[in-house]
Amino acid sequence: GPINIGGRITDLVLDPSNQTTLYAGTASGGIFKSTNVGNSWTPIFDNEGAMSIGNLTIDPQNPQTLYAGTGEANGSFDSAAFPGDGVYKTTDGGMTWENTGLENTEHIGRIVLDPSNTERVFVAAAGTLYGKSTERGVYRSSNGGTDWEQVLFISDSTAVIDLAIHPNNPSIIFAASWERLRYP
Repeated sequence: GPINIGGRITDLVLDPSNQTTLYAGTASGGIFKSTNVGNSWTPIFDNEGAMSIGNLTIDPQNPQTLYAGTGEANGSFDSAAFPGDGVYKTTDGGMTWENTGLENTEHIGRIVLDPSNTERVFVAAAGTLYGKSTERGVYRSSNGGTDWEQVLFISDSTAVIDLAIHPNNPSIIFAASWERLRYP
């Protein structure tokens, strides 16, 4: 793939029911889909509001459903990390997308699904790149992204960058965060 900084791949997900199909999220170029194990790629996110992708998550119970967290969360002053406009969801393998909210989180590091109930969605939000933000933290949806609740807020200068759900007890969720303000 591209070797310049604008061509970074921020995430890859594989369709668990058809391992010839995979999706790639990019730092500033949207989402691409391959149906031939990566030999060729098709852009599937060009008509959406934000082209910077922080994370992709596929529903293991329904692989046609994917979530895209916009806004690369690893940005620094020189990495061209553009803000996003929330979480997008597709239920048809990327043919159509809907913004399901969290528009002001700007940078999303991880989206995880409860394996026992994939309608429960968790989002790690890093917030604005160059300042304090009350939009940082962990958000939860109990209805597949229709409604969101902020369930962890540490401070307006502490980003949540990663999440993991305990494989045997989905009531246990680990969140990685750091207190950091970045400046241009």
